[in-house]
Amino acid sequence: MANEKLREEKYIISEEASFVRHKILKYCKEDCFSLTPEQIDTVINLYKEYDEQPKPPRTGPNVKQSVSVGGFHVDIDCSEALTGLKAVQREARKATAALKELEAQQDKMAYLPIRPEVSE
Repeated sequence: MANEKLREEKYIISEEASFVRHKILKYCKEDCFSLTPEQIDTVINLYKEYDEQPKPPRTGPNVKQSVSVGGFHVDIDCSEALTGLKAVQREARKATAALKELEAQQDKMAYLPIRPEVSE
């Protein structure tokens, strides 16, 4: 017990723990009121360790893709471009279907007898 009390007296709260503690009080996070500054620092350090780990690539329509080429690193967000390309593809299909229908109608018209104009 004496060692624990001595340890608490020597502990200097970090700037991050102080910031988090302030936010806990500001937002009335009652479930976090009992956390000591040392516990908050431990959680912050664990998060930093987690944040440094390589993450598996995420996939999906709104995910940025990263590409590294030599010494260059490029972030690419192509979700809007893909959405636009899909819209163009839909319109192209509609136009193709309309052209086929027009050609079919023209073929039908080619076999109709032409009525000569009657002049009076």
